[in-house]
Formats: sequence, structure tokens, C-alpha cells
Amino acid sequence: MPKMLIVIFLIGCVVSVQAQDPIWPEDTQYASLRYSMVGLQQPDPVQDHSASSIDTTKLKKPGRAALFSATIPGTGEMYGGSWLKGAIFLTAEIGLWFGYVTFYNEGVDWRNQFHDFADLYWSEGKYWVSIAADAGLQGVVTETNYPEYLEELREWEHENHHHTLPEERNQQYFEVIGKYDFFAVGWYDYDEDKSVLTPLRTEYETMRNNSNVEFKRASTCAMVSLANHLFSSMDAAWSIARQNRKIKASMRAELKPIRNEMVPLYGFQIEW
Repeated sequence: MPKMLIVIFLIGCVVSVQAQDPIWPEDTQYASLRYSMVGLQQPDPVQDHSASSIDTTKLKKPGRAALFSATIPGTGEMYGGSWLKGAIFLTAEIGLWFGYVTFYNEGVDWRNQFHDFADLYWSEGKYWVSIAADAGLQGVVTETNYPEYLEELREWEHENHHHTLPEERNQQYFEVIGKYDFFAVGWYDYDEDKSVLTPLRTEYETMRNNSNVEFKRASTCAMVSLANHLFSSMDAAWSIARQNRKIKASMRAELKPIRNEMVPLYGFQIEW
């Protein structure tokens, strides 16, 4: 359809030129009338006619919009004039980071609580004394002198347990003392005649689980934020590319009597 409009336009221009008489170029009064009918301004002989071409430098750049939104979601849409859509992406980003900080801090608080709880109610000395009894280690091993036998105790533990107590009090250390049954002996309320899932161990695991849940929520917010960056970047580039291609073309044709002749006049308008 656009090609057909262009063809009609060109034919009309040719017919219009052929309908002129020799006096037409010199007759400024009728020339002004003709240009006003066409919807164009009468050309100035001195004026540079290249100014009538479409200025593509004013078009938005999809790559720039994508970069803006990749950095801060929503800014690429705002650059393209989509303020509402940009505000939605930006608000989502702010909400996600607020959620990340909130959940992460909650996770840290729970982690500090179960670390302090373990320091109060789980004894590494009790655990190594139990290991010494299971290993049949020669010599008296108590909660105070077990470091003297620690090398032998760790060697036996490594050979007989599928999980060992880390030498540093790191994340794995605080995980295994609550997660695996053979570390239950270290809890102060442990009774070998009762369940290994003691009340203290149960409370400890509840706090540790709460911490893990909050950290996972924070991680989810970070992942969704990354997706928000990516989606906003793609949307901004696509929207501006689509906007640049969205050309509105309109054309009108009518016959007007000019110097006793019916001349077809055409109006052609392009809007970005």
C-alpha cells in the first residue's frame, strides 16, 4: 500500500508539471496559490532545499535506551518517552532492592542468634570425649584436655564418619552440629537413652532454618532484579525501534481549476 501511494504521488507531480503553460513559472501569484493548495511552502530560490528532508538525527537510539535500562531499569523507557512504563520498571527495581536488603538483614540476625545459641549450648569438648570413647583411645580424655589428643581424634573421626567437624568455626561448622545425628552428643541436654533430636537441637535448627529462608528470599530478589534489568533493556530497545518505524503517512488528491485547466493537486505528509 505505501508503494502505491508513492506511485500515485509521482504520477500526480508529473501531470501537474505537464499542465503548466509557459507563463506559469513567471506568475508568482498563481505559483503561491498552487503551493498553498498542495500544502507546501513556496520554495525560496536562495534557500537550501535539503532542509526539507527528514532529520534522522532526532530519532531515538535503541542501543542507548538498552544501555540506560540495563544500568537502571526504566530509564531507557523514559528516554523513549514511555514514562509510565519506565516508572513501573524503576519502582519494581527499588522494591526488589528494598526486599533484598530487608531479607538479607533478617538472615544475618537469625544467623547471629543461632551462632550465639550454639556457643552456649553445644560443647565441642563433649563431642571429642565421645569420639575418644568410641575410638578406645588410650589415656584419659576430658573436656579440658582433649586438645592434646585432637590429632588422633580427628584421624579416627575422618575414617569412621562421613562428615567431620571443621577446624574453623565457619558456615559448615554451624551446619553439621545441628544437621547430623552423631554430633547430637555435644548438646547439653543430650541423653543417650532418649531421642537424638533434643529440645536444644530442635530450637537451634529452627533458628538456622529461619536464617536460610531469609537468605534465599534475598537471593530470589537479586535474581528477579537481574531479570528486571534484562527485560527492561530489551523492552526499551524494542519500543524505540518500533517507534522509529511507526511512520504516519497521509495523502490527498483533488482537482482544482487553474488558468482554465483542471489540475490534480496532491498533499503528502510524513510524521515521526
